[in-house]
Amino acid sequence: MTKPIIFVTGKDPLEGVGGGSIYVRGHARAALRAGYEPHIFCVTSRDEVVATDFGFVHRVLTPFRPIRSLSVAPNEYSSRFVRHWLNALAFTPLMVGFHKPALVESIARFLRAQEGPHLIHGFYTWGCVGLDLRRRLPDQRVVVINSVYTTAVDEIGAKRRGVSDEAEWIKRLLYRIELGWVHLGVTRYER
Repeated sequence: MTKPIIFVTGKDPLEGVGGGSIYVRGHARAALRAGYEPHIFCVTSRDEVVATDFGFVHRVLTPFRPIRSLSVAPNEYSSRFVRHWLNALAFTPLMVGFHKPALVESIARFLRAQEGPHLIHGFYTWGCVGLDLRRRLPDQRVVVINSVYTTAVDEIGAKRRGVSDEAEWIKRLLYRIELGWVHLGVTRYER
């Protein structure tokens, strides 16, 4: 039997098209080649396990989800951007505190049926999930690693610097709100 390795991320790697999803899929494929069985846990609006060519994606239902009406985009640009921002924000690392309990519970259920030791690899702020699992499963050896490619403060700073058009004041305002949120709660999960 192949030894499972747990990867923890926020966005569903099957639906994500950005660098983070590509990064997670790449790690899973490397784990496969090294002889492991990748199990990627992410938060979504449904509970299911999907077999893929890079391992198993465990979609974990989270009680914290975007409001359905936000996914309908109106015609005006600024309002559309705000709705897109709110909808996308729901599954970002900035909301790890809301999603962490569901992820920890789902992964703990999975690991209880597996023989240890367990390797949990978190990406970005999601590494805190592995630390909670190590505390929650003291009778099993849990090894936690984390890949961090930037801090939330740096990422938001780059987004803010990328907005140069004065007409995009709404973006600057939203990124300022994100930065405040990071200082209030996200940096503790990064630590």
